[in-house]
Amino acid sequence: MIPAGLLTETFVAESRPVAERDDHGGLVAGQEWPEVRRFHGSYEAQSYVEAENRAQVGGTLQALVRCRWFPDIVGGMRLRWASRGDRLLYVSAVVERAGRTELEITVEEQVA
Repeated sequence: MIPAGLLTETFVAESRPVAERDDHGGLVAGQEWPEVRRFHGSYEAQSYVEAENRAQVGGTLQALVRCRWFPDIVGGMRLRWASRGDRLLYVSAVVERAGRTELEITVEEQVA
């Protein structure tokens, strides 16, 4: 079990937007990411890959978010890091640990 004193950051798990119908009956990508769960966790940066795109330097930061186990957090979601200005972290993998008492969530963040 993760000690409560390590779960100092606040995250909001959001599911992928649902396709909606437009005025003509066609499908368009939804804009809203519905909130699934608000939780506390820890954040640990793992790696950073820098890239140049159209003469601008940016990159991808990969990190690990640890929290207590919840059944509704899956890959393809995003986490809004509420305690750090609503930074957006995209979930690439979710691993259950310690007999379904902990989650390790691998996330990626696009950095300008």
